[in-house]
Amino acid sequence: MEKPEQPRLVDRFVAAGALTDASDVVIASTNASLFAYVGDGTGGLKVLQLTSPASQPNFYGFSPAPRPELIASRPARLPAVLPRGPAVGPPTATRTGLQTVTREPRAAPTMGA
Repeated sequence: MEKPEQPRLVDRFVAAGALTDASDVVIASTNASLFAYVGDGTGGLKVLQLTSPASQPNFYGFSPAPRPELIASRPARLPAVLPRGPAVGPPTATRTGLQTVTREPRAAPTMGA
């Protein structure tokens, strides 16, 4: 970052209008790909693939430029928001050099009266 006191918008991705109410995002690394799980409010849950060897010929390296692609979506009855709270556990390096963190497991609500 050259001028942290002067942030600027570098790119904007709306998935051809599919992202309409995005307010939450969680980034995760799986194998050689980077994903963004987006809580799109009234639009439900969206999954974006940010990097992959297939979409970027020069993918390997320290920090490949993201090329987002909408790969999955799920509508929701209520506005979709993602879990909040600090990540726990030490970051772990993946084979791609990206860092991942784990979240504290939470108990699922019980079904009952």
